[in-house]
Amino acid sequence: MLLDRNGSNNRTGPTCLFLVTTFALLASGCWPQHDGAGDTEAPTGASSSVQQVPAALKLRGDGEARRQLLDDLAKRPAADALERAIIRWNWETAHDASLARDYETAARCMQALVNHAPSDWISHLALSVHLGKTGRLAEAETAARRALELRGADAWHPHIVLACWEYKLGRRSEALARVKQVHMPADPKEHRLYYGNLAAFAAIAGDEQQIESAIGKAVELDGSDASLAFFRRDVLFDPYRSKPWFIRLVGETLESK
Repeated sequence: MLLDRNGSNNRTGPTCLFLVTTFALLASGCWPQHDGAGDTEAPTGASSSVQQVPAALKLRGDGEARRQLLDDLAKRPAADALERAIIRWNWETAHDASLARDYETAARCMQALVNHAPSDWISHLALSVHLGKTGRLAEAETAARRALELRGADAWHPHIVLACWEYKLGRRSEALARVKQVHMPADPKEHRLYYGNLAAFAAIAGDEQQIESAIGKAVELDGSDASLAFFRRDVLFDPYRSKPWFIRLVGETLESK
C-alpha cells in the first residue's frame, strides 16, 4: 500500500499507499508532477493541503475492478453483525476499492477500522495512503504521523508514506531527507514491499530512473499478477503508463482507444 502494502492474494490486507497505498500515489492523469531537476521547494501555491485529483484514465480491467467493488458494497454486513465480519468487510472493500481506484470509498472503510482500533498502526497507515490519493494531503500526513508514532521511529513503511505527503505539500527537502534515511528492511519478506513503496515515492517526485529501478527490483522478487496489480492499477503511476520501460516491466495498462 502508498502505498503498496501487499503483493499476495490476501484481500484482507491493504493494497496500495503508497499504500496505496499508498509508493503510491503517486496520481491520475499526471497528478504527481516533477517541476524540475534539483527542485527542493514547491512553486507558489503548491502547499495547499487539498489537491484536486484529475479525471481518471481508462485502464484495462476497470470494468472487472468496478464490478468486484459493487459486489462488496452489496454485501455490507448489518450493523449488528459479528465484529469480525465487519472488520473483514472493511479490509476487503478497501482493498477492492483501491483496485477500482475509488480512494474515497477505501478511505471511508479504513476510517471505520481506525475508529474501531485506534492503536492499530496499519489501519492508520492505510487510511493515510487512501486520503492522500484523494488529495486530502494534510489529513493524510496526520494519519501517517500517527502510524509512525504507533509503530516506532525505526519503522521504514510509515516514513516513506509520510515522505510522499511531505513532498506533495511542498516540503521536498524534508521528504527527500526522510527517504534517504530509510534502510532496506531486514526481513526478506518485506523487500518486495519496500521496492514497491520506493517506486511510489519516486513516482511522486517524478524520478523515472528510480521508478524503473524500484519496479524492476520488485518484479524480480515477485512477478505474479497479484504483485503487479499495484503498479497496473494505482493512480500514482498514471503519468508513466505509456513509457516503454513501464510497459516492459508491468505490461500494457491503458485501455485501447
